[in-house]
Amino acid sequence: MVLILMVLWLFTQGDATNVRLSGGRGPWEGRLEINHNGSWETVCYREFRLNDAKVVCHMLGYQRVIALFNRKRLSSGNSGRIMLNNIRCTGNENDIGTCPSSEWFKTNCDYHSDVGLSCVRHGLEPVEGVRLVGGTGPYEGTVELNINGVWGTICSNAFDLRDANVICRMAGYPRAVQAFIGAHFGKADGSVLLDYLHCTGNETNIDNCNSDGWYRTNCYHSQDAGVACLSSKRSHTVEGIRLAGGMGPFEGTVQLNINGVWGSICGNSFDINDAHVICKMVGYPR
Repeated sequence: MVLILMVLWLFTQGDATNVRLSGGRGPWEGRLEINHNGSWETVCYREFRLNDAKVVCHMLGYQRVIALFNRKRLSSGNSGRIMLNNIRCTGNENDIGTCPSSEWFKTNCDYHSDVGLSCVRHGLEPVEGVRLVGGTGPYEGTVELNINGVWGTICSNAFDLRDANVICRMAGYPRAVQAFIGAHFGKADGSVLLDYLHCTGNETNIDNCNSDGWYRTNCYHSQDAGVACLSSKRSHTVEGIRLAGGMGPFEGTVQLNINGVWGSICGNSFDINDAHVICKMVGYPR
């Protein structure tokens, strides 16, 4: 108890704790540095958790944290001394100086273990933009998300139609036609931002879906997820139907038009009940 009180006194004497993020792409991300007696010092990556980062982001005026990382992701700069490890914030504090921690400078970490973090620049949701690239139109392609001004992708592990539905609504389309895995539309650039995305399909933004967390993935761009969205605002996916190759317009191979592209139906399990529906769509009684 005496140790914790001493640390709190050191941190909180005078004004509030002065913190900054350096070496990142902007003031919203980078190596965490704390001003101690006029010198900027760093914090150990070990045992530093999202609750601790949440307090730092709030102190800097940002809504929330989206990622923790070590020095490898940061540009070179002030190494300072590692001043603290094992900070234990609840996430509700207004100042990281009020969180319990180990004693100052009593750590075995070196400067390679500096903790870095990334905050959400503005808004409650980190996704600032979504686009689909590499498809035949803006309604399909590899999914790219914009986080703090930087574009990245989603890993296709466990990616399915429910996830694709959320992506399509974010992109301005009513729903998804298909979810694709394995960089079907080609590999993208930038970081892989999400892995094991698990949406119910009813969310308005993927930030409301479960996942392994932002930037927490070992995926490569060969595993980028893609989607095809329904480009029409109509309630039905099929924009056209025709029977080709028969003796007349009343018979033939079934072809459907989706987003302006013609394709067929696989014959597996296709039966007379399915054929009845097709014939009615074409304008015949049965």
